[in-house]
Amino acid sequence: MVGISASAALAAFMTLAAFPITLKGNVAEAMTGNPASTILTMTSASPSANLDLVVRNANGTFSTSPDLNSARFSITTDNYTGYKLLIAGTNDTKQLVNSASGTALESIATAMDAGVFGGDTATAFNGKWGYKPSKLNSTTNTNFLPAPTTSNLDTLDITNSANGTANNYIIALGARADYSTIPGTYTNTFVLTAVANNIPYTINFNDNTEDSTVANLPATISGDTTSTSVALPTTIPTRTGYTFAGWCDTVTTINANGTTSCTNPDTGVDGTVYPASTTTTTSYLDFIDQTVSSNIANLYTMWTINSYTITITNSNTTSGVNSLTIPFNGGATVTVTPASGYYLSAVSCPTGYTCTGYSTGTSYTGQQTVTITNNGTTAGGTLAFTGTLSMRSIQSITATTCTTTPQTVYDTRDNQQYVIQRLADGNCWMMTNLNLGAVTLSTDLTSSNTNLSTTITAANFNSYKKTSGSQSYTAAEYIPVSGNDTSSGGSGTPYGTFYNYCAASAGTICTADSNESNATYDICPKGWRLPTGGGSGEFQALYNNSSYNSPANMRKSYTQGGAAFALAGYLVNGVPTNQGSYGAYWASTRSGSTAMSGLFLGTSIVNPSGFFYRNNGYSIRCILKTTTTSISGTMQTMDDSYKLYANGSTGTVTDNRDNQTYTVAKINDQLWMTKNLAIGCNGSGTSYGSGRTSRSLTSSNSNVSSTWSTSSASDLTNDTSGSWTAAYMQCSATYGAWYNYMAATAGTISGSSNSTEASSSICPSGWRLPTYAEQQAITSYRSAFSPVTGGFYHAGGLATGVGLWWSSTAYSGVDRYALYYNGSSLGTGNDYRDFGLYVRCVRAS
Repeated sequence: MVGISASAALAAFMTLAAFPITLKGNVAEAMTGNPASTILTMTSASPSANLDLVVRNANGTFSTSPDLNSARFSITTDNYTGYKLLIAGTNDTKQLVNSASGTALESIATAMDAGVFGGDTATAFNGKWGYKPSKLNSTTNTNFLPAPTTSNLDTLDITNSANGTANNYIIALGARADYSTIPGTYTNTFVLTAVANNIPYTINFNDNTEDSTVANLPATISGDTTSTSVALPTTIPTRTGYTFAGWCDTVTTINANGTTSCTNPDTGVDGTVYPASTTTTTSYLDFIDQTVSSNIANLYTMWTINSYTITITNSNTTSGVNSLTIPFNGGATVTVTPASGYYLSAVSCPTGYTCTGYSTGTSYTGQQTVTITNNGTTAGGTLAFTGTLSMRSIQSITATTCTTTPQTVYDTRDNQQYVIQRLADGNCWMMTNLNLGAVTLSTDLTSSNTNLSTTITAANFNSYKKTSGSQSYTAAEYIPVSGNDTSSGGSGTPYGTFYNYCAASAGTICTADSNESNATYDICPKGWRLPTGGGSGEFQALYNNSSYNSPANMRKSYTQGGAAFALAGYLVNGVPTNQGSYGAYWASTRSGSTAMSGLFLGTSIVNPSGFFYRNNGYSIRCILKTTTTSISGTMQTMDDSYKLYANGSTGTVTDNRDNQTYTVAKINDQLWMTKNLAIGCNGSGTSYGSGRTSRSLTSSNSNVSSTWSTSSASDLTNDTSGSWTAAYMQCSATYGAWYNYMAATAGTISGSSNSTEASSSICPSGWRLPTYAEQQAITSYRSAFSPVTGGFYHAGGLATGVGLWWSSTAYSGVDRYALYYNGSSLGTGNDYRDFGLYVRCVRAS
C-alpha cells in the first residue's frame, strides 16, 4: 500500500496512497483450449507500492516509495524465445482516487527524473503522481512515468531466451502534494502481464503416394505463434479414383489396394489423423513446443479408394448377382452360367474395364468365371452377358447332322428344345412331342421356319390357343398340357400340346369334307413334316423294325434305345383325357371320311395305322423330310447323307482306285454294294473286265492298315489243291471277280486258324466286309440286293448256278460265313476259305 501523509506546524495533512499490482503470467493458451506447452512463472514478493507523504512545505512536498515499500516480483520461463512484460491500467483516468472524498491525484503527463519531479520549485507538479519501474523497454529505468491506461500499455521488458534464474523487477511510486491536497488514502490498481514470445513453426504437406494424379496439395505453411496449435488449411487435396481421408502426422502405410493407413511402415507406430479444415469447422494441429528453437511438422495425405457400381445384365445366362462394386484400379469376379442348352457367346465389358478369364463359343458351354478389372476409370457401367443356343436349330438339321445318338435341338420359332434321333428305321424323328404355342409366339410362322407355303402371324397362331376345345373341324385349336409320361414303362417324355387337324395342318385342312386329301403342309419345323400313316406309312415301318416291335419298345425312353412315344392322352369333347393310359399321334395321310391316319398306343397295344377324327386333338411327332436324290459320289470320299434316305434308295458310286463304278442301295438302313467288287480286274466304268491288272491298296484308299497289291494274287484256276495260305482271284466280264479269303482280306487271314475276325479287306476305305449278322438281316431284301448266280471257284474249277459272298465273320475251322443265293432266295451258309467267292462291301458306320 502507498500512503501519503503530511504534517506541519501550522497545518498537518496526512495522505496515504495505495498502488496495488495484479500479476497475470503464462497467458498463452492453445487455440484448442489446451494450456501452452511453455512454463512462465511470475512470483510476487510484494504486490503493492506504498508511500507516506507528509506535506511540510507550502510549495509542496515530493515522496517516493523505498524499495521495501515498492512492488517487487520476479519471472522465470522455459520458453525458448523468452517473454514480454507489459503493464496496463484498469481504467483510463490515470488517477489515484481518495476512497473517502473522491478527490484524486492526477498522473504526470510525461516521464521525468526524480530530481525534477521532487524539486522545491516544481509546484506545477503538486497533486501529481507517477510510477517508476526498474526497467522500461528492457533498459534500466530511473524516471517516473505517466500511469498506463487500459489501451496505452507500457512494455517494461522483452527477453529473448529462457531463464532458469529469475529476473527481478521493482515498481516504485512517486507523488507530490501541497496543503490543498485533501488527506486520505488514494488508490488505483494496475495489471502486470507476462506473455510468452511467439515460437516459429513450419508445416509441410506431402502426398506420399507417388501418384501423379494427386493435385491441390496445400503449400508449406510457415509462421510463429504463442499457441500450441495451428489451424490447418481448408484446401482439400484431390486424387483420381480416391477420396481424401485426412492428414497423418507420420509417414503412412500404403496398402495393396492403394488406400492408406496412419501407421509408419518402418516402425509400425500409429500416428494421429487430422481432418482438413472446412469453411464451417476449423481443424487444429496441436504440435507447437515452446521449449525448442523451431517446430516443423510433416503431414501426409490419407486416402480411401473409390468404388464404382457395375450393373449386370443377362440374356439366356445367369450370374447369381445383379451388380458388382469394383474399387478404382481393382477387380472382382463373377460366375456366369449359360442357361440350359446355351453357351456363353459374348461378354460386353464396360468402358474403362477389362474382362478376362472366360471363354466363349460352342466349346465352352459350362460355367465361366469372368474377372472384371477397373483400368483407371472413375465411372461405373454395365457388364452384359449374352448366351447363344449351343445346339443346332431343328430347322438346320440335315441328313448328315441327324445322328443315331439322341441330340437336343431348338426351334427357332420359340426357342423350345426337342430331342431328335435317327432311329433304326433310318428316319430322323423328333423324340419329344411338339409343343409349339405353349410359349406365346413373337415370331410369325413362315415358309422359312415352318412346313407351310404361306404366313401365319404370331398373333393369329396365338389366338388358336384354348383352355378347352370346341370339337371344331373348321377352326384351328390347340391346348398345351402339363406333365410327363411317368406311367409304368413310360418314357418320361413331356406330354406337349394337343392340336386339332386344322391347327396341325397349318390351316390347310379345315373342313368336315370327306374328300380331303393328304396333308402337304403342317406346323412342323421347316425341313420336317408329319409322318405318313396307314399300312405302308412311316409309323408302320417304324413299328415293323425289330428294335421297336412291341409296346414297351415304342414307349421306352430314347436313352434306353426306345422310340419314346408318350402316353400323353388326347383331346376329346374339348377336354384332355387318358393321360398316362394312351397316346395318339397325327399322320399326314387321309383315312377317308373326316378322319386322318395316325399312331395309337397304350401300355399293351400299338396300332401304327389307326385313324382319328380331325376335330379332336392329338399329339404331333415330326419326321425329317427325306430326299429323292439318288446316292452318288466317290466311295472313298462320300458323306453320310445316305443315312436319311429311305430304305430302297439307290445310286451309283465310283471306286477311285480304278474308276470302276458300282450300283449301291440302302438296305435295312445300311448302304450296300449291289454289284460285285472287281478290284484287280481291268474293267472300266460300268464294264467289268476279264483280264487281271495290278492295283496297289493303301490305307488312304482301301480298308487296310498295310499296303497290299492285287498282283500278289494268282488265278483261281491254278489253285487246284485249295490253298488258304496264298491269295487267289479270278476276273469275269460278266460277274466281276471271285476271291479266296486270303485275297478278300488283302492277305491278312492266312493259315489253318480261323479265330481271327477280318478287320482288313479289299473294300475301299470307308467300306468293309459285312458281318454274318448284317448278311442275315438282308436275306428278305433279295430284290434290293440284286444277287447273281455266276457260281464260285473251288479246286481250280467254277461251279455255276449259285452266288456266294464273303462275310468278315469266322465260322469254325477254316470256314467263314457267307451269303448264299440259289436263284430264287437269299440265305446264309459257310464255305472254306480256299473257295473263290464274290465280295460286296457295306458302308462302314
